[in-house]
Amino acid sequence: MGTISTVRVTLLAAGVVVCGAAALVLLEPGITLIDAIYLTVATLTTVGYGDISHPTSTGARVVMALMALLCGGVFMTAVEACHEVRSKLDGAAARAIGLGDTGVIVVQTIVNVVVGVQLCSYLSNDAALPSNTLDAVYWAIISGTSVGYGDHVPTTDNGKLAVCGYLVYTMQSWANAMGLAKSLLLTVCTVQEAKAKPL
Repeated sequence: MGTISTVRVTLLAAGVVVCGAAALVLLEPGITLIDAIYLTVATLTTVGYGDISHPTSTGARVVMALMALLCGGVFMTAVEACHEVRSKLDGAAARAIGLGDTGVIVVQTIVNVVVGVQLCSYLSNDAALPSNTLDAVYWAIISGTSVGYGDHVPTTDNGKLAVCGYLVYTMQSWANAMGLAKSLLLTVCTVQEAKAKPL
């Protein structure tokens, strides 16, 4: 199997976002282009904060339902491409200091939190995003893991676009962190069956 072409994946993902947003602008009354982009990325990443009204027109509902069903593969491919880029950046730095796979996951998780906190700090004029560090850490984890409660959401155009980038950039490494937690829990919860003695 060859390597993923980051350029192809980026173009494909961008095309899906542009087409989805354009369809929303055409079919959903009153939606802005930024809100359409934000809603499209939220749908593809399964975050769904609930801060933007769901599509109300039949046409927009059909578009978003198709995107939810058909474009998950596109999104997961884009996330994988971001993961490859992250592996070459902070993953390589972690390996250079002698960390193994678990260490890389921990480093990338820390980087995700730091980026999320810094993003909230940078977007300080976005009143609905956290203004203190603890809430920003909470937001970074809840958003990056695609839970997205909706208690802290971007309200400015810059905030919405920046959060879209954060979600795509961090989601695979959050998935790796959840996989590590699952492995640790399985180790703790697995009971070895005793082998029967031969007669």
